Amino acid sequence: MEHANGKLPSKQPQPLHGLQAALHGRNNVPDTDPLLFTPYIAAVPTPQEVNGCASPPQNYAWHTSTAAQKHGYPWPKLAVLGVLAGAYIGLGFSLCTLVGGQLSAETRHDEPGYFNLLFGIYGFPMGLTLCVVAGADLFTSNCMYATFAVAEGRYGLLGAVRCLVSSYLTNLVGSLLLVGLMVGGEVYKGRSDFVIELAHKKIASSFGATLCKGILCNWLVCLAVWQGNMARDLAGKFIGVFLPNSAFVSMGFEHCIANMYLIPLSMALGSGISVARRAEKPTQSTACGYHPRPMGHSESFAHVQDAAPGTGTGTEDSFGSR
Repeated sequence: MEHANGKLPSKQPQPLHGLQAALHGRNNVPDTDPLLFTPYIAAVPTPQEVNGCASPPQNYAWHTSTAAQKHGYPWPKLAVLGVLAGAYIGLGFSLCTLVGGQLSAETRHDEPGYFNLLFGIYGFPMGLTLCVVAGADLFTSNCMYATFAVAEGRYGLLGAVRCLVSSYLTNLVGSLLLVGLMVGGEVYKGRSDFVIELAHKKIASSFGATLCKGILCNWLVCLAVWQGNMARDLAGKFIGVFLPNSAFVSMGFEHCIANMYLIPLSMALGSGISVARRAEKPTQSTACGYHPRPMGHSESFAHVQDAAPGTGTGTEDSFGSR
């Protein structure tokens, strides 16, 4: 059909809709009524957003750089972060014992798989997630941070000792403060049997068995922190922390900071455990197992050559909390 001027009408572009408009991009969207298509275009993620986590070399570089930054923190800041870490781990362990630990003794004995599943997935992962997301100075993950920093020359062995001793002692303070609050609040009133039973079980374990379970535990703890810091969003951090964390709890491995909380708590609840003879046994042997453990995280050192040379940062983004 011709117009009055004798020319055929030009073919009008067909407007794109929904996903099709988004895939074609902004340049292919008609100029008419652009607001109709803008939301779809804005929803298309950029390449940086598609990659929801840091690469292994970036993650290694970030951990190394963060270890060096923490080495320069003033003592009051390190103390506060360490106390928070001890309290966070204690809160997670409390949740374990007050939920899974309240199953009847018959259920725990007859259905160990069900008990281990519930005990592992609900409670303790919260403690480590708080450390990664909210920020805290946890001894167990510092074993990994310090190993990377020494390997990269960011500080020497004395710096590593300072990092580990500082976090160990302040974590203990945080654990004891939480014990005081729990006992003062009568949180375990009528619910202390499992805590006392578990404390006696840990005390009865041999040094060698506790040492091996400490190595296995912190291998998984450091992997949890590694994965949590690799993620860029809160959901990714939670998933990264959750799987290794719930695994070591369900398998019954030994976490020295959790033991710092459990043993004093059981003593305050009337377990009859002696401080001088037995109370520090699971904590000391587990802590000893944490020092050689970072060697088991040697897969991280495969990324040393890929990290930004001479900087230890690799990227300007921050991938997680301490």
